[in-house]
Amino acid sequence: MEKLKAAYLFSPIYEEFVRKLVVPVYGGDFSNAQHLRDLIKISSSVLGRAIDDGESTLVSIAHIEHDDIKHCLQEDSAKLWWSNVMTWNSYIDNKYQDLGKKKTLRYAVRSIYVKSVTDNVVDLIEMLRLKPETLIPETISRRALHQRDLILSLVGAVKANELGKLHGILDELENMPYIHVIRRDDARYYLTSFVSNPLQVISSIGDEILKRLRDQKGELDIARAINYLREKLREYMLVGQFKEKALLNFEFIKLGDFDNDSFLKYLDNSEFTVLLISPLEVEDNYLIIRKVKLIPPPSPPRGPRGIKGFTISGINDVTIFLISLAKPSMIQRESLFEKIRSLHVHAELEIEEQEIGKSVAVIEFKGPIGALYELAEHLVNYFNRHRDGIKQCNLQVELASEIGEEIVKQELKKKGISNMIPQRA
Repeated sequence: MEKLKAAYLFSPIYEEFVRKLVVPVYGGDFSNAQHLRDLIKISSSVLGRAIDDGESTLVSIAHIEHDDIKHCLQEDSAKLWWSNVMTWNSYIDNKYQDLGKKKTLRYAVRSIYVKSVTDNVVDLIEMLRLKPETLIPETISRRALHQRDLILSLVGAVKANELGKLHGILDELENMPYIHVIRRDDARYYLTSFVSNPLQVISSIGDEILKRLRDQKGELDIARAINYLREKLREYMLVGQFKEKALLNFEFIKLGDFDNDSFLKYLDNSEFTVLLISPLEVEDNYLIIRKVKLIPPPSPPRGPRGIKGFTISGINDVTIFLISLAKPSMIQRESLFEKIRSLHVHAELEIEEQEIGKSVAVIEFKGPIGALYELAEHLVNYFNRHRDGIKQCNLQVELASEIGEEIVKQELKKKGISNMIPQRA
């Protein structure tokens, strides 16, 4: 409770992310991080997301998204982690229908991701390669999230009634792609890596086999299933080995035969009997499969026209935008930057010189975005040196094509920029 009081509005578990970002020697996770500057920028974005959520009462690592921290990673690592994130989102959306469960699972995966994400991939692979009992607790806790901390990360982030279902959520996570569980001293530690989860791989193989055994209508083809079984028996040489020592007999039975021991009547000491159960009966009784009629969603109404540009005012917001321009690797990954045609920077500074006293300096640049890449960092340094004297600072952006106003606002909000004036198309 003391930690909660000291950290409020932030969850106590948020301290894990702060240490990871600010203390470089903790794990060497973020090669491109600017530490305190990034902490302020990321935390502002995460705070806004928690407020927009409407249900959250605490800001947690569960609110941190890949887009918030990708600029802190090496470009290749960021792309690999982004692939993991897309896989998790697709898995959750396709497998679960309950909105509360989907949100809880998505937040749980985010918490595990934030704890594990790193440029130091060798560490993660080493943890998975070694036996759990050989890993020291400090090594595990640096990269993996203890089940207690995972639950704590969801407190205040999801509804209270969803917290009562967390036991099932923890079990579900063990089947998630790229999520691994380390068991140590009756506790579970969760981490993620680029290595596939074996349970999920097995499940995918099973799904692929069932897909091949279905007909064009999606129904299980009995003849195809029996041929598959026959081929597998032959592949593993079961038929040949049995025939050498005993007669081989096949019998079709029902699942109910096991309830009343009726299957015993098919067994004979002089024969080796293979009991076969209809795949359709297994499907109807034991597999959780729902046949639904797919109804295409109605065409969405045409939204409002987009904007052709926007203006950012204020030295703080303009500086944040220019800092982003100073990193070409970020430009390549940001959809908003890819659609910028030209920029117009205008700033007025009051400078005091010994000989002539106070004077006003005007900084102005207008041209295509490519021409500003090399100047962005110099402008930021200049603005920082003369920040106290800046009286006016505006940045006008012209887009190559229309973009929805809300999309632009969200992209800028992720960077901590809120003061934007749209220019209508």
